[in-house]
Amino acid sequence: MSYLVLARKWRPKTFDDVVGQEFITLTLKNAILSNKLAHALIFSGPRGVGKTSTARILAKALNCINKNGDTLMCTDDPCTFCTEISEGNSIDVQEIDAASHTGVNDVREIIENVKYLPSSAKMKVYIIDEAHMLSQAAFNALLKTLEEPPGHVLFILATTESHKIPATIQSRCQRYDFKKLTVTEISDKLRQISNDESIEIDRETLLTLAKEADGSIRDSLSILDQVIATCGSKIEYKRTLEVLGLLDKTHLNSLLKNILDKDPKLAVEILHNIINHGVIHKKIADEIVNIIRNAVMVKICGSGSSLDLTDDEVKELEEFTGNNSIEDLEMLFSLAIENAENVHKSSFQELSLESMVIKLATTRNSVPINEIMSKVTALAKKISSGPDMAKEINAPAEEVVEKKKEIVKPEPEIKKIVEEPPPIVEDETVPEPETSPEPEIEEPPRIVRSETFTEFVRQHNAILGLHLDKAISISDEASDLRILFKENSINYEYLQRKNSVVSLRSHANEYYGKELNIRIDFNNQEEKINKDNPGKPSIKDGPAVKDALNIFDGTILKTKSVKKE
Repeated sequence: MSYLVLARKWRPKTFDDVVGQEFITLTLKNAILSNKLAHALIFSGPRGVGKTSTARILAKALNCINKNGDTLMCTDDPCTFCTEISEGNSIDVQEIDAASHTGVNDVREIIENVKYLPSSAKMKVYIIDEAHMLSQAAFNALLKTLEEPPGHVLFILATTESHKIPATIQSRCQRYDFKKLTVTEISDKLRQISNDESIEIDRETLLTLAKEADGSIRDSLSILDQVIATCGSKIEYKRTLEVLGLLDKTHLNSLLKNILDKDPKLAVEILHNIINHGVIHKKIADEIVNIIRNAVMVKICGSGSSLDLTDDEVKELEEFTGNNSIEDLEMLFSLAIENAENVHKSSFQELSLESMVIKLATTRNSVPINEIMSKVTALAKKISSGPDMAKEINAPAEEVVEKKKEIVKPEPEIKKIVEEPPPIVEDETVPEPETSPEPEIEEPPRIVRSETFTEFVRQHNAILGLHLDKAISISDEASDLRILFKENSINYEYLQRKNSVVSLRSHANEYYGKELNIRIDFNNQEEKINKDNPGKPSIKDGPAVKDALNIFDGTILKTKSVKKE
């Protein structure tokens, strides 16, 4: 006799055997007992959660001649009808695979047989598995029969993709949505089956099998069968991981820890170690996404999260994520999902996986929004009003001057040369106009001072002097006083203000003893031209941009011009 796999051997035989679908089984039992069962049903849900098994159980409950209390069917000594239905030999209960019977002719054959009474059972039951595979013409042919079938017929349409069933069909049926099973529900069922099969298996391995089944009890039994074939009646955790090609939890936790510690070197080394153990690249990418997702949920909900994790796993994740904010973990989660998709699509999956780990391990932590707003506010004030240093340190201007003097750099040699007032010219006269001769006017004597112009200004206006001190040269050129800066800076912008120019002109007239116009420039100004806007300084050299880069420790990677509409 051939071996009967666990998924078939332990297929549910009664409503009570169905795992994780209590509300559906309770509704069907009540409908049978009250004689209010609909003539057409849709069982939709993921694979391996009990749709077809529940349809068979419902067929047995309708036709069983030895009903046993609330189970609605015989259990210990099954009747002929229950036995035939369980074995798939009943004439009156037909299972039709819609994937191989998609045409309208197959449906017409069903419609022709519907009008005949059941041969021996109470009701005819048609179970159409994978019903979404029927063609549009087949669905159209079935419409009238589904709407008004004979009283002795029940249609059950089982499908994993209910959205592909036309709305006209769905409106004629009662729909029951089967859900995925939880890890706990699957592991408990596997524990029960293992005990009955005399298989020794620990809780950690059971949880691993349950997680790998992804909500399908049938898949979990198929996986258990595979492990039993290798390990026999004593199943070990590490051996199970090798058989199924799964990630060791220890390696995965180490990988997460180094990602959160921003150590790309160790993270890549652990990744290569995992790959060398034979784990496929797609599986590694998926597991990285899952563990970061678990870390996010543990950070948000703590030990009260609804994740299928043990207390030790929750504690480990809490330790790993202690110094990380929810925003940082959520950003890593989004980045992990994006890169995992790239790994699945890539022809160079190992390279894509390495890139994924490096990106996760080198991503900078996010800055809280309140901190950003405070910096932006400070930057806006600085740009709008200039660096009023006396106010910033909340001290009188005299104290600022004294502190500044301690770090004042010596004036450049060129500054001393150009700032020395020209020699006094005695008896210099103004040429007489051609129209009206005037008496010769003697120019007032030039004032010779020992201090530089910058020091002179600082004595009268400390803030103005501090900005002027940043100039690389100050020269008296005929009727102009030219103040030159190295670049377009905040000091340059401050002196360009109208009130600053007025003050400078007043101090210059007093210092040099003559009327002077103030010219304020910065070095190589002609070369710093925005290519998109000829004649204008480049936006990169603006003081606001420089301050923003300093505050946020940033770097300009690319600039883009915006056309004004």
